[in-house]
Amino acid sequence: MRHHPSPRFPQAGVGPTLRADFDDLEHLCATVRGWDLEFRPLAVRASRGKVAHIVQHAHGGIVSSYARFRVSIDQLGAPPADTLTFAVLGPGVRRLWWRGRDLDQATVMAFPVGGDLRSVSGSDFEVHTLSVPQMLVQRLAEQAGLPLPPTRRRAETFRPPARLLAALRRQLLCLHQLDSDGAATESVCIAETLVLAWLQAQSGEAARQPGGTARQRDRAVQACLSRLEHPDWMELSPAALCQVGGVAERTLQYAFRERFDLTPAAFLKARRLGAVRAALRRAEPEQSVADIAARFGFWHTGQFAADYRRAFGEAPSSALGRIDSRGS
Repeated sequence: MRHHPSPRFPQAGVGPTLRADFDDLEHLCATVRGWDLEFRPLAVRASRGKVAHIVQHAHGGIVSSYARFRVSIDQLGAPPADTLTFAVLGPGVRRLWWRGRDLDQATVMAFPVGGDLRSVSGSDFEVHTLSVPQMLVQRLAEQAGLPLPPTRRRAETFRPPARLLAALRRQLLCLHQLDSDGAATESVCIAETLVLAWLQAQSGEAARQPGGTARQRDRAVQACLSRLEHPDWMELSPAALCQVGGVAERTLQYAFRERFDLTPAAFLKARRLGAVRAALRRAEPEQSVADIAARFGFWHTGQFAADYRRAFGEAPSSALGRIDSRGS
């Protein structure tokens, strides 16, 4: 996660609207308001078209966002502070690995207050988010006569009825087409629907589970992604991931290609390249590109430079100390 503050929407009234396409994820992370983001691409930089489309609004302290990404991403960061943030996946998203869970598109996420964004998304990923101030959540719970659980006991996922979820998706899509007054009213209505559905789901343990029957490939991917969260993840090989996933090499190949358009080997390499880039951007002046690359297992400087340029469209030295040089 980045350790410098991101710009925020005003907490009252109607904030500015952001509607933009992005050529690269770094520009997106620097532009998106409210969220503290660090997105690392897991595929070669797209040569055609944009990698992402973002729409954001703020109405009465509620921040709504829509995002569509055209590249697999290792996502880190945090949602807007002091809010309960819901995320509704697009109907075309088959699976998403999020905070140790492998979710399907019928599952709504509720980011824990103070929790982080930690997910790995596929090559065509669509999501709506709605960040609701804590005071409004409390008020809605009191109006509904439903208890608001202690922070540590709140469900992070729930599965609303299919009709309700379909209606929510339609409302969230229409939200960005309304004028300011209409959007302000509609965002409160959507927030009320989400908060009530989330509160009603608190009573059963099943509400905390993604539900559904995961296929063998999905279970293997989930196991691998969870294992890659360990500090020693760079020591893992594709063969080791097969053991972690409990599947044959060909099955794991199919599973990773289906989810990320990458082989397990390419996924591991892309993840290491993303980690190098993050380290380069935070590097002290006395550190060299070669030394940082070697920390992540890139010993051949010429090949590393070529791989890095292919992935990010620039030389590794261009990222060296970039955060410090921006004064962030």
